[in-house]
Amino acid sequence: MLAVRASPRNAVDPCSSKPRQLLHAILLATLAACSSVPTPHDEAAPVAETVAQSVPLEVLNPDVRQDTIAQTICVPGYTALVRPSTTYTNGVKLKLMHEQSIPAETAGSIELDHRIPLALGGHPRNLRNLALQPWEGEDGAKKKDRLERALQKLVCASKVTLNDARRAIYFDWLAAYRTYAISGPAIERR
Repeated sequence: MLAVRASPRNAVDPCSSKPRQLLHAILLATLAACSSVPTPHDEAAPVAETVAQSVPLEVLNPDVRQDTIAQTICVPGYTALVRPSTTYTNGVKLKLMHEQSIPAETAGSIELDHRIPLALGGHPRNLRNLALQPWEGEDGAKKKDRLERALQKLVCASKVTLNDARRAIYFDWLAAYRTYAISGPAIERR
């Protein structure tokens, strides 16, 4: 057997900065790949196709589960209790607008939207649950707000499970709007 003796000049020091930098880069790349968030489909997909998908946990409020809806989202005024301050949301909105090169003077026509709404147990402050959305238009916040209210009522009336409502609004809210807000199941008024 041929033995190779490393001289101090060509020995690899595992504590040297280059191997550590490489290891650090690999670790960061792995973490980034594992923590990616699915984006909504570009084309409308049937709501039924989204049922098998899972909503990322970081966009959810861990206090809101199917077994806690009677103490959380189904309590009148719940969203006001968990809604972040306007100081926080305005700061996030301006940051996202800057990152997306959206002129600041258009801020009044844009909402900082919770992808999973607070009324369905969305995380109030996690940036992965926050996105810019126009107020008006086919994909506007006014339209999505109607869906959010309809889904909350359906969940609280036990006509739709919390997880089904979350998946529907997260993965394709326009398809969910057609299913639940326009022609959805009848909701008994309280």
